[in-house]
Amino acid sequence: MKLRIGFVAMPLGVFTLCLFFSRWPSRWLPEFSDLVALGLAIASGIWYLPPIGGPIAGRVMVVTGYVVGMTLLLLWYALFFVCAVFCECL
Repeated sequence: MKLRIGFVAMPLGVFTLCLFFSRWPSRWLPEFSDLVALGLAIASGIWYLPPIGGPIAGRVMVVTGYVVGMTLLLLWYALFFVCAVFCECL
């Protein structure tokens, strides 16, 4: 059960911490730190993806779909998080 929750919960947790601590002490280079946080969050989620048997093309497609889906989810989450916590709304 931990693995099923980890590939969604871990990226959200990592991204939340990175967003909070990149903006809390100072607001220098928040765009760059957001991209780094996005990469770290997605990489932490890929670690928890369940092993997939079959051809390598199937594995690549699953990881590619995961990266695209989590990128969209985390970008929306970042917009709402920064607006709610730091009152920097678009």
